[in-house]
Amino acid sequence: MFGFAGLIVGEGENSGAVILTSSANSLMQPVHNRQPVILRPETEDDWLNPDTSEPEELSKIIDDQLTSKEMQRMIASTEINSVKNNYHDLTQPRSEQQVWDDCDDDELLG
Repeated sequence: MFGFAGLIVGEGENSGAVILTSSANSLMQPVHNRQPVILRPETEDDWLNPDTSEPEELSKIIDDQLTSKEMQRMIASTEINSVKNNYHDLTQPRSEQQVWDDCDDDELLG
């Protein structure tokens, strides 16, 4: 498990949330040019603490995010793209063949 750096702005009906992104590290570059800011477990409490409000403090936390050497990429089922799917097996690594086997013809043909 890991935590993303995010912000909540506004209140009530006028509220919203964003996930902060950064340039992709070497592990993520083959997938996309951006990635979420992934917090280190030891900095999550500081990020969530409302007293941590100085830009320098927040920048230190963001700049100290997980590196590609501390992460691992795995193939996931295409079912993970839908919020209606919510079961444990979605978080399990899949082989490329399993992902192809799960696809129906419409997905493969676009």
